Amino acid sequence: MEQVHDNQVNEDKRECYLLHHAVVKESSTSTRLRVVFDLSCKTSSGISLNYVLIKGPVLQDELIYILARFRIHNFVLSADITKMYRQFWVADEHRTFQRILWRTDPQENIRIFQLKTITYGTVPASFMATGCLHKLAESQDVDPVISEVIKRDFYMDDFLGGTSSYEAASQLRDGLIKTMLSAGLELRKWTSNNINLIKGISNNQEGNKTIPISDDNAITKVLGLFWNSDIDAFQFEVKANNFKFINHIPKRLILSEIACLFDPLGLVGPAIIQAKLMLQQLWRLKIQWDDRCIPSSPTPNSPTSGSPTPSSPKSSSPTPSSPTHNLTTPNLKKYSSVI
Repeated sequence: MEQVHDNQVNEDKRECYLLHHAVVKESSTSTRLRVVFDLSCKTSSGISLNYVLIKGPVLQDELIYILARFRIHNFVLSADITKMYRQFWVADEHRTFQRILWRTDPQENIRIFQLKTITYGTVPASFMATGCLHKLAESQDVDPVISEVIKRDFYMDDFLGGTSSYEAASQLRDGLIKTMLSAGLELRKWTSNNINLIKGISNNQEGNKTIPISDDNAITKVLGLFWNSDIDAFQFEVKANNFKFINHIPKRLILSEIACLFDPLGLVGPAIIQAKLMLQQLWRLKIQWDDRCIPSSPTPNSPTSGSPTPSSPKSSSPTPSSPTHNLTTPNLKKYSSVI
């Protein structure tokens, strides 16, 4: 950001001052302190900045497609871009809409600053950032393979991709690092199901850690899912609460337990369908959110009674082209399909 030396507020000039506060995340390896901006708060004009901004189209693939492709490759890589939003400039004439009031000490006079880069919380932030990635991919000097990977295998700032051979994966890694650095973008938190693919990556800078597959850190989070790089499988963490010591189990708690499991691919659908059927029955019985559920409602197969942690291993086929099988199970109450 840059300081605005003329501290006089010009009523005739279009300006916007953003509300902000700090959020601390102790578990973060790179950015423990984040500044959160409230851009939906109405200004003195009666409207907010987000109200007048256009969101823009979605340029990247949906999460389910990126995760599904990730399961095809024999050699996979995962990384993310360091502080992606802060790497892209906002046009000079638009920075007046990203002004803040700040002072380092309560005894100091309030100073005016304006943010020079894409700001978290603005409606078009994701479109502008991913649009810059696409612009980089379309540059004439970018290898066509790398260009396609940037467009296809990124979900916001997270990269999730791979190849069928070790040599191709090495070339993909090197080409991706080179292309990103050409635009001032640094890839960090490299993870792979093959330790040799991440051995040569610099590990000196803070936050740019690589995660070897042979230690206790083999389980990492990729796009919200737990991925065990040692066995190359998605895993699901289930907290088996002991409900027998709770006298009052409301419908609200049952719904909360069902919603806790993030499963965009629907891999553990058969494990949670019983709980969903139970919730459906509670609606039929007109049980209110905080009413005590009748003893006959819970089923022994529901996840609230505790269940083993399921995982999703991928095919060990040596080639990316393999037969596709579709298994479908119909039922009067439920149906499922697995490819």
